[in-house]
Amino acid sequence: MNLFRARYNWLRKRFLERQLAKIAVLFQKGVAGDSEAVKAAYELLTRLRQLFPEDHLLAAYYGSTLTLLGRDAMDPLERLEYVRQGLKVLDEAVTNDGDNVMIRTLRGYVCYRLPEVFFHRTATSVTDFSYLIARHEQNPELFSAEFYQQVKEDLAAAKKTLERIEKCREQVKREGV
Repeated sequence: MNLFRARYNWLRKRFLERQLAKIAVLFQKGVAGDSEAVKAAYELLTRLRQLFPEDHLLAAYYGSTLTLLGRDAMDPLERLEYVRQGLKVLDEAVTNDGDNVMIRTLRGYVCYRLPEVFFHRTATSVTDFSYLIARHEQNPELFSAEFYQQVKEDLAAAKKTLERIEKCREQVKREGV
């Protein structure tokens, strides 16, 4: 019985790895603007989450894909709802597996790309990017030097966004508007 269980778990793990590879390709196409790839990723992720409800990386891809569905939606309320749902799933994935670099990358970049004025999530991207930089400095093999440099640049840009917003808030307070 133990041999059967071990073989089953091994096959299940390999299946999930192959599916995650497919999802990663569809997701990247979706990020690049391919709305059909976003829909295909969503459908695949919906099915896989039923099979693997405990997988936090799968959940993070699902949350990220929901935000892409929001990006592509025509109805503003539908857009907002997809993004809210996606952020909730991403936050839960980080809560459940906060040391997973890919989960932190997904959430960090989703939050980075959202308009701060509507979603107030740039600080979350700063947190996630700072985490990724610290992890890379502990283990430079974790991801490429190019990606590390990109994260550092995006962290600086996110911090500038927060600084600009804070300056605007201070000006509004001074002027009493």
